[in-house]
Amino acid sequence: MNTDVTASTPGGDTFIIEPPRQRSISGAFLAQAATLWIPGLGHLLSGRIRRGLVYLIGLAVLDILSLVVLAKAFCLPVLIVTIPLVFLGSIIALVDATACGLYPVRPMIRRPALRVAAAAVALVACYMFQPSWQTAMWLREHYVETLKVMSSSMAPTLVPGDCLLLHKKEVPQRWSIVAIRHPEEQESIIVERLVGLPGEMIEISNNTITVDGKPPDTPAGLGPHLSMSYLGRLVPELRGRPGAGCTGNPIRLGPDEYYLLGDNSAVALDSRLWERAIDGRQLGAVPANRILGRVTAIYWPPSRWRIFNE
Repeated sequence: MNTDVTASTPGGDTFIIEPPRQRSISGAFLAQAATLWIPGLGHLLSGRIRRGLVYLIGLAVLDILSLVVLAKAFCLPVLIVTIPLVFLGSIIALVDATACGLYPVRPMIRRPALRVAAAAVALVACYMFQPSWQTAMWLREHYVETLKVMSSSMAPTLVPGDCLLLHKKEVPQRWSIVAIRHPEEQESIIVERLVGLPGEMIEISNNTITVDGKPPDTPAGLGPHLSMSYLGRLVPELRGRPGAGCTGNPIRLGPDEYYLLGDNSAVALDSRLWERAIDGRQLGAVPANRILGRVTAIYWPPSRWRIFNE
C-alpha cells in the first residue's frame, strides 16, 4: 500500500509528497462499464467525487431536456443542439472515466478479479436495465416513435428510406401526414395525408379534390389527385367501379371518419382503393382510433431533414 511521505523546506515548512498512484487495468475496465451504465458512476468509484457528480447531473439534465423536446413537436429544432451535446458528453465521460479508473485516487475494489467481476455485472445491468433506455421506451409508448417509409405512395414528400418521427399527442388536421394501421393488412402501418374530415362529402373531380362540392385551399405542390377505379384485388365484384370518393362515387364521412390520400396519386393505395371496410365503416373511411399519430419530421438521412408543421 502506498503511504504519503512528508518533507520540509529549509525554512521549516512541511508538506506532503503524494506517492505515484498504481496503474490498474481492471480499474479502468470497471470505470468504463460503470459509466456505460450510469454516466459519472465510474468517476465516483475511482474517488473522483466532484467530477463524477458533474457528469452525472450534467448528462442527466441534457437527457431530460432532449426527451422533453422530443415529446413536443414544436421544439424539434432544439434537438440539433441537445443530441450532439449528449453524444459528445457521453464520449468525454467514458474516456475520462477510463483515465480515472486507470489511476484511481483510492482503491476501487481490492482484488483485480473482483473488479473485473463487478465490471461484468455493470455491463449486464446496462443491458438489462439502462435508465435512459427505459425512459426512451416510455416516451415511445406515450408520445413519439419512429417509422421508416417503405413505399413511394407519398413521393416526393416522403420517399422509401426516409425515417420519420410520429407524434401521438398531436391533433391532426386537414393536410396533416398521419400513420394508420393498414385496413387490409393489420400488421402493416402506412403513411398517408389526411384530406377529408368528419361530416364532409369528398369527391375527386377533374383531378381536383372537392369538399362539400368546393375545392379546398390546397398546399403548394400537392396534386393533381386522380379519380381511380377499384382494382378488384380482394373483391372481384368491385373491379372497374369508381373508388371511394372518386368521380361518380362521392363519400360522405361519418362523425368519426376521415379520408386519406397519398401524394403520389398515380400509385398510392389509399382511401380511393381500399376494398375492405374498417370495423364496419364504409369503404375508404378511417375512424379516429385507427390514426396512430401525426408525422412531424424526417430525421434521417440528414440530407432529407424536414419538419412538418401541418
